[in-house]
Amino acid sequence: MDGEKITTYSTQLTKTGGQADRRTGGRADEGTGISYHFTLAGTGTMLRSLQRFVAEAGLAENVTFTGLLSKVEVRNLIRQCDAAILLSAHEGSPISVKEVLACGKPVIVNDAGDLSAYVTHGQNGYIVDAGNSEEVAAAIADAFENSTNMREACVASMVPYDETMINGLVVKYIFLAAACAI
Repeated sequence: MDGEKITTYSTQLTKTGGQADRRTGGRADEGTGISYHFTLAGTGTMLRSLQRFVAEAGLAENVTFTGLLSKVEVRNLIRQCDAAILLSAHEGSPISVKEVLACGKPVIVNDAGDLSAYVTHGQNGYIVDAGNSEEVAAAIADAFENSTNMREACVASMVPYDETMINGLVVKYIFLAAACAI
Protein backbone atom coordinates (compact mmCIF):
# COMPACT_ATOMS: atom_id res chain seq x y z
CA MET A 1 0.00 0.00 0.00
CA ASP A 2 3.02 2.33 -0.25
CA GLY A 3 2.16 5.55 -2.05
CA GLU A 4 -1.57 4.86 -1.86
CA LYS A 5 -4.03 7.19 -0.25
CA ILE A 6 -5.84 5.37 2.52
CA THR A 7 -9.25 6.08 3.96
CA THR A 8 -11.01 4.27 6.75
CA TYR A 9 -14.67 3.80 7.54
CA SER A 10 -15.13 2.71 11.11
CA THR A 11 -18.65 1.83 12.05
CA GLN A 12 -21.17 -0.80 12.83
CA LEU A 13 -22.07 -2.07 9.38
CA THR A 14 -25.83 -2.15 9.75
CA LYS A 15 -28.69 -0.32 8.13
CA THR A 16 -29.19 1.71 11.32
CA GLY A 17 -25.45 2.23 11.88
CA GLY A 18 -23.25 3.66 9.17
CA GLN A 19 -24.80 4.07 5.76
CA ALA A 20 -22.64 1.75 3.72
CA ASP A 21 -24.00 3.22 0.53
CA ARG A 22 -23.07 1.02 -2.40
CA ARG A 23 -23.10 4.01 -4.75
CA THR A 24 -19.94 5.32 -3.07
CA GLY A 25 -18.20 2.01 -3.70
CA GLY A 26 -17.33 2.94 -7.28
CA ARG A 27 -13.86 3.47 -8.63
CA ALA A 28 -12.66 6.55 -6.77
CA ASP A 29 -9.49 6.51 -8.86
CA GLU A 30 -11.20 6.79 -12.25
CA GLY A 31 -9.71 9.74 -14.09
CA THR A 32 -7.97 11.06 -10.96
CA GLY A 33 -4.69 9.17 -11.05
CA ILE A 34 -5.11 8.58 -7.31
CA SER A 35 -4.26 5.14 -6.05
CA TYR A 36 -6.48 4.44 -3.07
CA HIS A 37 -7.32 1.83 -0.48
CA PHE A 38 -10.43 1.74 1.71
CA THR A 39 -10.35 -0.01 5.07
CA LEU A 40 -13.73 -0.81 6.59
CA ALA A 41 -13.40 -1.46 10.31
CA GLY A 42 -16.30 -2.98 12.18
CA THR A 43 -18.88 -5.67 11.85
CA GLY A 44 -22.63 -5.96 11.59
CA THR A 45 -25.54 -7.32 9.64
CA MET A 46 -24.44 -5.74 6.34
CA LEU A 47 -20.88 -7.07 6.42
CA ARG A 48 -21.41 -10.10 4.17
CA SER A 49 -23.45 -8.14 1.63
CA LEU A 50 -20.75 -5.43 1.50
CA GLN A 51 -18.03 -8.04 1.05
CA ARG A 52 -20.02 -9.63 -1.77
CA PHE A 53 -20.60 -6.23 -3.41
CA VAL A 54 -16.89 -5.37 -3.25
CA ALA A 55 -15.96 -8.73 -4.80
CA GLU A 56 -18.59 -8.46 -7.56
CA ALA A 57 -17.56 -4.89 -8.37
CA GLY A 58 -13.93 -5.96 -8.76
CA LEU A 59 -12.80 -3.75 -5.89
CA ALA A 60 -11.24 -6.41 -3.63
CA GLU A 61 -7.70 -5.09 -4.21
CA ASN A 62 -8.77 -1.68 -2.97
CA VAL A 63 -10.87 -2.64 0.06
CA THR A 64 -9.95 -4.36 3.32
CA PHE A 65 -12.53 -5.52 5.87
CA THR A 66 -10.90 -5.71 9.31
CA GLY A 67 -13.77 -6.84 11.51
CA LEU A 68 -13.65 -5.71 15.13
CA LEU A 69 -10.44 -4.01 16.23
CA SER A 70 -8.84 -3.43 19.62
CA LYS A 71 -8.23 0.15 20.78
CA VAL A 72 -4.56 -0.19 19.83
CA GLU A 73 -5.48 -1.48 16.35
CA VAL A 74 -7.93 1.40 15.86
CA ARG A 75 -5.26 3.91 16.87
CA ASN A 76 -2.79 2.33 14.41
CA LEU A 77 -5.40 2.38 11.64
CA ILE A 78 -6.08 6.08 12.24
CA ARG A 79 -2.35 6.84 12.13
CA GLN A 80 -2.05 5.08 8.77
CA CYS A 81 -5.06 6.65 7.08
CA ASP A 82 -5.18 9.88 5.12
CA ALA A 83 -8.86 10.52 5.89
CA ALA A 84 -11.86 8.85 7.50
CA ILE A 85 -15.48 8.53 6.41
CA LEU A 86 -18.59 8.27 8.55
CA LEU A 87 -21.85 8.49 6.64
CA SER A 88 -24.66 7.68 9.00
CA ALA A 89 -28.42 8.04 9.17
CA HIS A 90 -28.42 8.31 12.97
CA GLU A 91 -25.68 9.77 15.12
CA GLY A 92 -25.43 11.49 18.44
CA SER A 93 -21.88 12.67 18.95
CA PRO A 94 -19.65 10.00 17.39
CA ILE A 95 -16.41 9.41 19.26
CA SER A 96 -14.81 7.85 16.16
CA VAL A 97 -14.91 11.19 14.33
CA LYS A 98 -13.39 13.01 17.31
CA GLU A 99 -10.61 10.39 17.56
CA VAL A 100 -9.72 10.83 13.89
CA LEU A 101 -9.74 14.63 14.11
CA ALA A 102 -7.65 14.56 17.29
CA CYS A 103 -5.06 12.55 15.35
CA GLY A 104 -4.94 15.29 12.71
CA LYS A 105 -6.83 13.48 9.97
CA PRO A 106 -9.73 15.02 8.01
CA VAL A 107 -13.17 13.40 8.01
CA ILE A 108 -15.90 13.04 5.42
CA VAL A 109 -19.28 13.05 7.17
CA ASN A 110 -22.90 13.88 6.51
CA ASP A 111 -24.87 16.32 8.66
CA ALA A 112 -26.06 13.96 11.39
CA GLY A 113 -26.04 14.42 15.15
CA ASP A 114 -23.69 17.18 16.28
CA LEU A 115 -21.10 16.66 13.52
CA SER A 116 -21.62 20.13 12.01
CA ALA A 117 -20.75 21.64 15.40
CA TYR A 118 -17.09 20.65 15.03
CA VAL A 119 -16.56 19.63 11.39
CA THR A 120 -16.05 22.70 9.24
CA HIS A 121 -16.39 21.97 5.52
CA GLY A 122 -13.05 22.42 3.77
CA GLN A 123 -11.09 23.15 6.96
CA ASN A 124 -10.94 19.93 8.98
CA GLY A 125 -13.17 17.76 6.85
CA TYR A 126 -16.13 17.71 4.53
CA ILE A 127 -19.86 17.64 5.22
CA VAL A 128 -21.56 15.90 2.31
CA ASP A 129 -24.93 14.59 1.19
CA ALA A 130 -24.54 10.87 1.87
CA GLY A 131 -26.88 10.07 -1.01
CA ASN A 132 -24.82 11.98 -3.57
CA SER A 133 -22.00 9.66 -4.67
CA GLU A 134 -20.34 12.34 -6.82
CA GLU A 135 -20.18 14.71 -3.85
CA VAL A 136 -18.79 11.97 -1.59
CA ALA A 137 -16.17 10.99 -4.20
CA ALA A 138 -15.14 14.65 -4.66
CA ALA A 139 -14.77 15.06 -0.89
CA ILE A 140 -12.61 11.92 -0.71
CA ALA A 141 -10.37 13.24 -3.50
CA ASP A 142 -10.13 16.67 -1.81
CA ALA A 143 -9.33 15.06 1.55
CA PHE A 144 -6.57 13.00 -0.05
CA GLU A 145 -5.11 16.08 -1.71
CA ASN A 146 -5.37 18.33 1.36
CA SER A 147 -4.96 15.99 4.35
CA THR A 148 -1.51 17.30 5.27
CA ASN A 149 -2.64 20.93 5.05
CA MET A 150 -5.69 20.20 7.25
CA ARG A 151 -3.75 18.56 10.08
CA GLU A 152 -3.54 21.59 12.40
CA ALA A 153 -7.21 22.50 11.89
CA CYS A 154 -8.24 18.91 12.64
CA VAL A 155 -6.32 18.82 15.93
CA ALA A 156 -7.42 22.35 16.90
CA SER A 157 -11.09 21.43 16.40
CA MET A 158 -10.78 18.88 19.19
CA VAL A 159 -9.07 21.10 21.78
CA PRO A 160 -12.47 22.08 23.30
CA TYR A 161 -13.11 18.39 23.95
CA ASP A 162 -10.54 18.10 26.72
CA GLU A 163 -11.13 16.16 29.92
CA THR A 164 -12.37 19.17 31.91
CA MET A 165 -15.02 20.04 29.31
CA ILE A 166 -16.19 16.45 29.01
CA ASN A 167 -16.40 16.04 32.80
CA GLY A 168 -18.40 19.28 32.98
CA LEU A 169 -20.88 17.96 30.41
CA VAL A 170 -21.25 14.70 32.31
CA VAL A 171 -22.03 16.58 35.55
CA LYS A 172 -24.48 18.84 33.70
CA TYR A 173 -26.36 15.87 32.24
CA ILE A 174 -26.42 14.04 35.58
CA PHE A 175 -28.06 17.09 37.18
CA LEU A 176 -30.46 17.42 34.24
CA ALA A 177 -31.42 13.74 34.51
CA ALA A 178 -31.92 14.09 38.24
CA ALA A 179 -34.12 17.15 37.75
CA CYS A 180 -36.24 15.31 35.19
CA ALA A 181 -36.73 12.38 37.56
CA ILE A 182 -38.25 14.59 40.25
